[in-house]
Amino acid sequence: MVNELQIAWERAISIESIGNYGGDKYGLEYIGGINRNEKIYKFFKDDEGRYWYSSENSRKEKNERDSKRH
Repeated sequence: MVNELQIAWERAISIESIGNYGGDKYGLEYIGGINRNEKIYKFFKDDEGRYWYSSENSRKEKNERDSKRH
């Protein structure tokens, strides 16, 4: 059985483009996160059933990058 997080991984649209779909960030429900390829992906579902994601670098990668600056 495929769980909702797997479906979100396959179908999600970047939350940065939510305005292009006439939506806003209200009404989003957080459904979970996945760590993959040194990124953290957070998944949301809107009131119309569309999936959205945001991503950020993992802490490990952030720490390595920050230490190189100093």
